Amino acid sequence: MHHNMPLIALPQEILIYILSHLDYRSLLSCGSTCRLLYTILKGSDELGCIIELDIDGFMTPFTSLSYSELISRLRGLRRSWAELDCKHFEKVELNIQDIAYKLGAGLFAISDKRSLLFTWLPSSTIPGRTLKYPSLGFLIRDFAIDPTQDLVVILEYDPSPIAFTDARHVRLHIRTISTIEVHPAASHGILEFDIPSDETFGTSISTILVEIAIDIVALYITKDFYSGLSRVLIWNWQTGILIYDSDIIGDPLPRTVHHFTLLTRDSFILALTHGGGAMQIYTFFPTSKALSVPSLCATLHLPCIYPPPRCALTLLILNSGLVTESANQSETTTLTYAPKAHVIMLTLFYSIMQADDGQEMRSESYTLFVRKQTLLEYVDRFRQREALELDEVKEVQNTDSDVDWDSWGERNTRLIQTQSLNRHTHGARVIFSRRGEPMIEVLNFNIPSCTSVSTSASTSAFEFHDAPTTGYPNYLFQNDFMTCLPYYSTVRVLEESFFTFMIDEERVIGIKTSNTFDINLHVCPV
Repeated sequence: MHHNMPLIALPQEILIYILSHLDYRSLLSCGSTCRLLYTILKGSDELGCIIELDIDGFMTPFTSLSYSELISRLRGLRRSWAELDCKHFEKVELNIQDIAYKLGAGLFAISDKRSLLFTWLPSSTIPGRTLKYPSLGFLIRDFAIDPTQDLVVILEYDPSPIAFTDARHVRLHIRTISTIEVHPAASHGILEFDIPSDETFGTSISTILVEIAIDIVALYITKDFYSGLSRVLIWNWQTGILIYDSDIIGDPLPRTVHHFTLLTRDSFILALTHGGGAMQIYTFFPTSKALSVPSLCATLHLPCIYPPPRCALTLLILNSGLVTESANQSETTTLTYAPKAHVIMLTLFYSIMQADDGQEMRSESYTLFVRKQTLLEYVDRFRQREALELDEVKEVQNTDSDVDWDSWGERNTRLIQTQSLNRHTHGARVIFSRRGEPMIEVLNFNIPSCTSVSTSASTSAFEFHDAPTTGYPNYLFQNDFMTCLPYYSTVRVLEESFFTFMIDEERVIGIKTSNTFDINLHVCPV
């Protein structure tokens, strides 16, 4: 005869092992069901650490710190970010003029077209160091990094002039950060493609951006800002297989596409300026063996504006964080955000006609914030519908994928008018600054990580914003609306001014330029 054993009758170490596979909300729910589970949760540093990490959106790190030490570090970080006591910046001299710079997992990388310099930023306990490669044997146009994989993907610069007959050949180099040799996980050290010429723009390139998401590398290319011609290419950099090229398979990208970013290793977003603007979320197969067309999961519309010539959305810029599933960290960083913990930042530039003759125009910029988790829910819904494989569900899918602003935007976003373009997002935090002014503001959209923070009495600038933002201008937007995504903010006045700022899990990084336009960093561990 078999007898059912209640869960709480198991040995405590087995109970802890089982509970360690739950997220923090499930753990807290378990603790509220009976006194024994509550006592186990309160007495286990391992489970307490899982709760603290999950609240902050961090992956479980590989670290020599004990569970109790890690809990103390997490709570200290929350308090430090709330107080934002940036008094002591450590100068890191780079003395290099940038054409591109990137930040991820405690590593700052910068290039002046010829050389590539990596700086592991100092933390509160570990000094930083710098590694420079003076020449790679080719010029650098752009690059992307993932320090958790010792990976840098470098876009080679082609100095040849615009051609109207022959194609432009473009190469991507898959290298390690530590040695700048071909990455051992890459079956091909170089990924190649051509940009064919056309009668109007030839082989010109206006912008070209590189992004990495674990085993995926993507390129977003525009031929000319005003042409509306853009292209997306996606490879699995480990196999070397081209998964998607919008110029080869499927329909060409609409001319209203103005930006692109990888959401995860198997999904991406296109930002469109048509009408009031929209975000289109696509999914694809990252291990595909051949070219395939991505599937449209949803089109999320932005607030309606008056049509041209009265108003126009002229540009959308998407900003996301490092997409990684690895909790490996760089040598000066302990913690890494989980992919779903990030906030997506969308910058919107509007042109508004001031006179009836249409000759006088002015511009306004807004920043829209939305949690990545919100966007990924549309990917999950799409996959659930696909799995059902029912005709009636397929018919509903076509209507469900087109989502107007009222159905999704008000409760899931925060739209803020912004005067400064100096902003940087990392995880659930965003840092704002005004060029030349000694002041910073940090927004935190991870509410659970802030509610338990107790700050010093002098920190009056730490505020919770849960009231809806309203009063958007009726000369621009057709309808009244509000945005309600809650956040905390901290404002600090500094002792000196900086060109701009960046942040990561454990630092505020101020960037300064010299009279010779060299870039130097000023790092403040929190």
